[in-house]
Amino acid sequence: RPAEHARRTDEEAASSDPYDRRGQYLKEPMTRQPPSKTGAATHAAALHADDTTTRAPKVDEVLRSLEGTTVYYDSLSGNNGDDLIREGCELAIREAGLTSVATPEEAQTVIITGGGGMIESSKAGIGGLRAHLDRRPEQGIVVLPQSYWFKTLDFASLFRGRTAPVTLFARERYSLEILQQLDLPSSVTLGLDHDMALRLRRSDFIKRLKSQSRTKHVLIVERGDGEATTGIKHRAIGNRSINRFVPQALKAPLKRAIRKRQAQQHAATSSYVSRMLELVEREHGGVADLPLITSDISDPGNATYEGFCNAINDAAVVVTNRLHVGVLAAMLNKPTYLATNSYHKIRGIYEYSLRDMSHVTFVQDSPG
Repeated sequence: RPAEHARRTDEEAASSDPYDRRGQYLKEPMTRQPPSKTGAATHAAALHADDTTTRAPKVDEVLRSLEGTTVYYDSLSGNNGDDLIREGCELAIREAGLTSVATPEEAQTVIITGGGGMIESSKAGIGGLRAHLDRRPEQGIVVLPQSYWFKTLDFASLFRGRTAPVTLFARERYSLEILQQLDLPSSVTLGLDHDMALRLRRSDFIKRLKSQSRTKHVLIVERGDGEATTGIKHRAIGNRSINRFVPQALKAPLKRAIRKRQAQQHAATSSYVSRMLELVEREHGGVADLPLITSDISDPGNATYEGFCNAINDAAVVVTNRLHVGVLAAMLNKPTYLATNSYHKIRGIYEYSLRDMSHVTFVQDSPG
C-alpha cells in the first residue's frame, strides 16, 4: 500500500533530519531552529515538492480525480482559525472545478474540512466523521489535511466493514505516523499534505491584507481552551441577565467586551505573556513601546473573523500558541513565533510547512 511506502520513506528521512525537533527553550537566549537555505522566496514552490518520494496522494491529485462527480463539503464548526482553513478548502475545491451540492445525501463524495478536529477530544471532528461514515456506507469520503491524536479511541474501528474509498490526509508527519500504526482496512488510503490555510498564500485575500498591513501593536495570543498548556482557561460567559434581557444583536459584542476585560486582567498576571514579552523585547527591541494586545482572537467570543485578520495584519510582531494566528501571520510576512501546544500539532506543522520561512521561529515553551 502507498502508506507502507510512506512510512519507510519518512523513517529514513527522520534518521538524517538535520533539524533539532526539540526546539529551543525560551529562557535561554533565543536561537532559531535553523531554516533551510531555500528561504521564503522559494517556500511556495517547495510546499508541494518536498514529499514526492513518498508516493502518497496529494490533495490536488485526489480532488482532480473527483472531476465530473458531485461533492459535499462539510466545514464542521470551529473558531476563527478554522474559518481561515475553510477559505483554503473552498479555494481548492473551486480550483479543482468540482460540482458542489447542498446536502451530503445528494453527493457521491463527502469532503471533510482540514484542521485539528481528528483528535480524541474533538466532538465536532470525530463526531462529524462518524456521522458521514454511518450515513451512507457506499459513499466516498475525503478528509482534508488534519492532525490526528488518540489516547484511548479505537479510531480504526470507525472504518471496519466499509468498502467505499476513504482518503485521510495528515498535515504533518507525526499524524501520518499515528495513522500508519493503525489497522485500517484496504479501503482507506493515507496522504500527507500541507494545512489547507496555506492554500491562501498567493490568493487575492492575502494580497489585499498585505496591501493594508500596518505595524500598530505587538500581538501575543495565548490559547485558552482544552489545548491550552499555560494554565489559562477562558471562563464561559453565560450571565442570565445577558441571556434574558439583552437584545440578541447586542449579546455577541457585549460578551466580547467582557472577554476583552478578562484578557486584560489575565495579561497582568500571565507568566506566558511575561515570557513572550521578554522574547519580543530581546529580539525586536524597536517595537517594545508599541501597544500590547493579548486577547485570544481565535475564539469567536473574543473577535469576529474580520477582527481576527485585522489584529494579525496590524501587528509588528506575533507570538502565539494558536496555530492559525501563526499561519496567517506567516503568510503576511510578519515576524512570527510559534510556541508549543498540548500535542504535536504546532511542532509538526512548523517542521513540515513553515521552517523554510526565515521570519517564522518555533519556540519550545515551558510554563515552568
